[in-house]
Amino acid sequence: MHWEAFHPDSQRVSLCYRLKGKVTVDGKIADFDTKISANSYIKTDDDSRIIFVVGTNAFILRSNSDLQLRGGGLLITGIRILTGKILSVFGKRQTDLSITTLTATIGIRGTGIYIESEPDQSYICTCYGETRISANADPGQVENITTSHHDYPVYVLPNGEGGQLIRPAPVTIIPIQN
Repeated sequence: MHWEAFHPDSQRVSLCYRLKGKVTVDGKIADFDTKISANSYIKTDDDSRIIFVVGTNAFILRSNSDLQLRGGGLLITGIRILTGKILSVFGKRQTDLSITTLTATIGIRGTGIYIESEPDQSYICTCYGETRISANADPGQVENITTSHHDYPVYVLPNGEGGQLIRPAPVTIIPIQN
């Protein structure tokens, strides 16, 4: 590992640490020299994954995932995970970062978070830190979560029994492999 990938004074936009299977970044097949900017689109196929860093943020994007980053240079201002699974650790921020799935919007600052985005639900585990999770189908349904160790994962649904769109979920331990 290069220490400079995590160093705040680093001039590099990104570093790719691990790559398995077919991964594309901005429509091109990724390799260890691929630059991932704060505005890149990343897609993984079956049995693939990528571990990468952009600025002070680290990501593990698992197989069959579509991820759109928003921002410029080293500063990510938004993330859209269309489908798939991602583990992210974010450096401390002065402003909120918004992560959007098909069913949820998550506001964070400096947090570790695991997300599985599917058409019928999103699984969101705030690994540590603070998040504000709202249901896209009813933005008035909000959970403010503060955790120190996977204390309160939730499912966010597109529609729910009795109108409840955010529900407690079990803690799921995910192996790093896929």
